[in-house]
Amino acid sequence: MGLAYLGAYLRDRGVAISIIDAKFEKLNIKQVVERARKIAPDIVGITVMTNYVKAGALLAQRIRQVLPRSIFVAGGAHPTALAADTLKEFSVFDIVVIGEGEEALFEIASAKAGQWPDILGIAYKMDGQVRQNSLRPRIENLDALPFPAWEMFPRAKTYPLITSRGCPFRCIFCMRMHGVRVRLRSPDNVAQEMKMLAEKYHIRRLPILDEIFTVNKERVFAICDFIEKEGLQKKLAWAANSRVTGTSYEIFKKMRNAGCRKIDFGIESGNDDTLRLIQKDATVEDAVRAVGLAKKAGLRTHGLFILGHPNETRKSAGDTIKLAVRLNTAYLSVGIMVPYPGTQVYDMARAGLGGYRLISRDWNDYNKQIGNALELKGLDRRALERLQISAYLKFYLYNFRVIDCIKFLFSYRRVALFYLRNKARALICP
Repeated sequence: MGLAYLGAYLRDRGVAISIIDAKFEKLNIKQVVERARKIAPDIVGITVMTNYVKAGALLAQRIRQVLPRSIFVAGGAHPTALAADTLKEFSVFDIVVIGEGEEALFEIASAKAGQWPDILGIAYKMDGQVRQNSLRPRIENLDALPFPAWEMFPRAKTYPLITSRGCPFRCIFCMRMHGVRVRLRSPDNVAQEMKMLAEKYHIRRLPILDEIFTVNKERVFAICDFIEKEGLQKKLAWAANSRVTGTSYEIFKKMRNAGCRKIDFGIESGNDDTLRLIQKDATVEDAVRAVGLAKKAGLRTHGLFILGHPNETRKSAGDTIKLAVRLNTAYLSVGIMVPYPGTQVYDMARAGLGGYRLISRDWNDYNKQIGNALELKGLDRRALERLQISAYLKFYLYNFRVIDCIKFLFSYRRVALFYLRNKARALICP
């Protein structure tokens, strides 16, 4: 989605741009390099999250070998959190964009030699030194942004949509890439994009990727009203994220009538003391209530949990597993805590607080499913991984969902094989 927004913004301002979505197109590095060589751009931009930053830097190095005069720009969550450090650690990058990239990347594309100090929201290298400019104000009028340029990608069956940027809550494991103040698109603007996706791309499924779609009841109702006015509920099945607080049966039923089929809840823990510690501003009973109301409204529910919160114990982790089993949501995700840069958990792990022990500084290990970045003094990495596996097995088997368990294992067979292969290697070569 980030690439699609950047592409639309630059294209509408006269910048010649091409997009390569290597993950979606299943391209290897050699294929990407060859595509880049044929395009021969003046600027190469690469979006990276923390556990992809090393792969992004490797890709940039390979492209630089065939395009030595190009400027290389990194953007995304990792450079936003560690702007100067990213430039120091990965010398292949000339510039990193901090936060939202539309305006900054356009100014980079329009800049003449020596003008980088005038561009807000970037860090860059000049005269052998890393420099960081003042932050750029966030884009206030999101309706002014063009719709994502999906026509610059190969055709897909599903396209995502975002109706807001920002999250007002302060969970200690989240960096809040788009800030703590929520900026909203108008309901009409959202509905028009949904209509465009249905009519132009003929999609049938639409994930809404807002950090919290249900944060404003009146706006949810307004968007649903526009959807029903355009008859989009007959064409699109959509999904969204919600907190377990501030919700109601009325909201969920309205969403269901407007075509919503699935709702994701960031529940995180089944222990109230842990929920207070991570500043979730929610309780276990809030989760029970919200999931129950969503089910009553006819929505399929998805529970998202984390193991490895600060001072996590076997008991508190067990509480989380028990809650997951009790809620019996349609879908389940259980990750192990990752100390992502820009979060309080990252600072705690580096300082050894909260019972944390940082066991890897290799960014490739910063993956919540198969990573190896963090453990606790009372729960080592293997114990956390056993709890993670136990959570999935108990969730399905205790609820007598054997077929769902088989489907789940089949869907994630590549991850399971990767996990088992690495653990076998660790046992052979400790």
